[in-house]
Amino acid sequence: MTSEAKIQANRRNALKSTGPKTERGKERARLNGLRHGMTAKQLVARGEDFGDFGRFSAELRAALAPADALEEQLVEGIVVSTWRLRRVWRTEAAVMQRAAHRSDTWEDARLAPVPFTLAGQDLERISHYEAGLQRALQSAYAMLEQRRARRAAEAAPAAAPLSTTEAKTG
Repeated sequence: MTSEAKIQANRRNALKSTGPKTERGKERARLNGLRHGMTAKQLVARGEDFGDFGRFSAELRAALAPADALEEQLVEGIVVSTWRLRRVWRTEAAVMQRAAHRSDTWEDARLAPVPFTLAGQDLERISHYEAGLQRALQSAYAMLEQRRARRAAEAAPAAAPLSTTEAKTG
């Protein structure tokens, strides 16, 4: 158990800590606990650019051209899932680079484990996130296409059946 003197000393030291002073420093400190960003509450994680996300989002929205609020929601899901998938791929590459570096540090290269095995548990976790994001993305695309097909079918005028004389002359 911690002594009362130690607790008081910790409190005095904590008062001396001023933390980051600049806005940029405060923004970085806010993300100190972020490890990989796969479950981040913030859509744009540390190391990512808000401007890149804005451009990416605008391009996808322009390409998918949502027609109403429901399609807008589906497109938003597509944008977010795709952005996070890109993060997954970057994270996977970084994990493999780190594992390769660890493998390269072995004295006898013949005995060094394959980088893929060093990254095994991390890659499993990343693969789990990737599979979930792929399912969400596919689901959003499928729902968007179904909605558009239904709307197109409703908008198309009902074709009147041709009589036998029209079919012969027509």
